[in-house]
Amino acid sequence: IAADGNVADAHLALALMAVESGAARRAEAEFRTTLTLWPQSLKARLLFAKFLIKNDRKTEALNELDSASAASAIAPAVLLDLGRAYWAVDQRAAAERLLRQAVARAPRLWQAQESLGILLLECGRRREAEVFLRLALDSSRGGADLSAYHLAQLCRRSGRLGEWRLLRATLERRSPGLAARLRGAGSSVLRPALL
Repeated sequence: IAADGNVADAHLALALMAVESGAARRAEAEFRTTLTLWPQSLKARLLFAKFLIKNDRKTEALNELDSASAASAIAPAVLLDLGRAYWAVDQRAAAERLLRQAVARAPRLWQAQESLGILLLECGRRREAEVFLRLALDSSRGGADLSAYHLAQLCRRSGRLGEWRLLRATLERRSPGLAARLRGAGSSVLRPALL
């Protein structure tokens, strides 16, 4: 790396190693070097934005996210990551737009369906949220535990107790922690992880 300091991939790798070791200043310097050398890198820009979000620098993160989302040909998985990152900085309209794009481009990407469903639920749009949560549960072949958790909440609130019991039993087997939350107050909206 010392022989060729212009290798953007190497600087990105150094940034990620610095993040892992807790060296925030070094990580930021390596991210900025990476983006200077490779400004069109969506991956580097998104990783830098996530770094900024985790360090409570939301305004700077938004600038990076805006730059990244301006690209026209973004892969669905990147749209999902961008949507979640916008959501993490409370930019729900932008998050919804990007998550809808991810779902439209990859209709079986259950993580995008689940994220969109939970975002809509958080915005109070329960009926629309339920559609995407069910799609996620179907697309994931039962692996979308957050979708099952939120669907169970919706079923309990609307009096569909038979379906609530089935979803609760599924969570008891697959995710005891979520099942315990459901048995408790069970009313909080749980977001998917940013990273």
